[in-house]
Amino acid sequence: MMMLFATRWRGRPATIVTCSDLSDVASMVTALSDGLGRLAQGDLSRPLEDRLIEQYEPVRAAYNRLLGDLRQMVGAVGETARAIDGDTREIRDAADALSGRTERQAAALEQSAAALDQLTRSVATSADDSARADRLAAEASAEAAASGAVAQQAIAAMTGIERSGSEIGEIIALIDGIAFQTNLLALNAGVEAARAGDAGRGFAVVAQEVRALAQRSATAASEVKAQIAAATGEIGAGVRLVGETAAALRQILARVEDVRGLVGEVAVSAREQARGIAQVNSAIAEMSRMTQENAAMAEQTNAATHGLAERAATLGGQVGRFRLAAAESPGRVVTLRSRSARG
Repeated sequence: MMMLFATRWRGRPATIVTCSDLSDVASMVTALSDGLGRLAQGDLSRPLEDRLIEQYEPVRAAYNRLLGDLRQMVGAVGETARAIDGDTREIRDAADALSGRTERQAAALEQSAAALDQLTRSVATSADDSARADRLAAEASAEAAASGAVAQQAIAAMTGIERSGSEIGEIIALIDGIAFQTNLLALNAGVEAARAGDAGRGFAVVAQEVRALAQRSATAASEVKAQIAAATGEIGAGVRLVGETAAALRQILARVEDVRGLVGEVAVSAREQARGIAQVNSAIAEMSRMTQENAAMAEQTNAATHGLAERAATLGGQVGRFRLAAAESPGRVVTLRSRSARG
């Protein structure tokens, strides 16, 4: 092939004539076409091994350097894609496990919050019941104190009755003595009337009536005395029973005061427990809300991790299109020479 170039040399028009062998150009084009075809198919494992003439050898060297750079870059991308895929699988598994645990924890916290809320209501009810029991104990203490005062008044009244009975007994004893003396006087009067004969007959009748009246008075006084003695015994027994009742009421009052103190302490403790459990319930509710938010974030992270894994797999598939290592078969080395070099 001959080519003409018009130029000037030493200020005069000149023509440069070049000649080249078209077979060398065809060999270079064929080698580059084959290499680019393999490159288009993703084969980066076969550089241009057939040497070209010295004029075109830099083209082959540049192609082989570019192919090596591409092979190194694609290999690094493949390694990175595989590493990303492995890490993403681990992250995905960890995210799946974390999501499951977070969901279970959220469910457990929700159940705990519901149970604690019910416990809070129960403790609040117990606190109200303790306060009501404290009021009832105070009322019982006041009623026991009032009953003790009434018992003391009853003891005082029965003691007065017993004293009055003793005084009445003394009066009855005086009446009995008067009746006895009247009986003796009536008897003496009857004797004197009998001595007087007919003149004292009327006086004897009166003396007899007075004696009968004195005997009836003595009999009545004896009966009243017996009844007063019986009543005095019963009053003494009543005084003793009322005294025992007052002592029992004092003991009951002391026990009621003790119970009231304990109930008051229980009421205070129940109110404090109610406040503490209410605070714990609020904290559990906040933890449940945060755990649910964490569960939602874990779901989002899990979805993002799955998407990243899919993109890593896609990248690995794209890199897998390239073949980086040459097949294990003996290669053919052909050296292209110029036409002038061939014999």
